Amino acid sequence: MLQLVAMLVKVQVLNTTLMHVMEEGEEDEATYGSKQGSDEET
Repeated sequence: MLQLVAMLVKVQVLNTTLMHVMEEGEEDEATYGSKQGSDEET
């Protein structure tokens, strides 16, 4: 049961983050891309 709740929370956070990034507009896409890239390297 806890696993399911944790998964739902994680999905909700991801969706909120994605929506926020999309709302920010194209100007911040480069910044977001570079952040994502550095996260993948680590």
